[in-house]
Amino acid sequence: MWKALDAHEEGHRLIHLEMLIKITELLEKQTNLTVDDLKIHFAELIQEGQDNQDKFDAATGHGSKKGVSLHVTPECE
Repeated sequence: MWKALDAHEEGHRLIHLEMLIKITELLEKQTNLTVDDLKIHFAELIQEGQDNQDKFDAATGHGSKKGVSLHVTPECE
């Protein structure tokens, strides 16, 4: 189960890394980026990243379709 969890979390890490690369590319290409423009672009990219994370979790059942099985005891809820 721990290998499956590690693989699942690696998927999340790769999605996050992809979005960081997109943010870096956006910043490197801009020459006259206003604060307002930056806020708009950044919000769009953050939303895109979250949408990708949500799609990944939906496709994998939060990892359960790939062997992840976490049991939370009542004391930890």
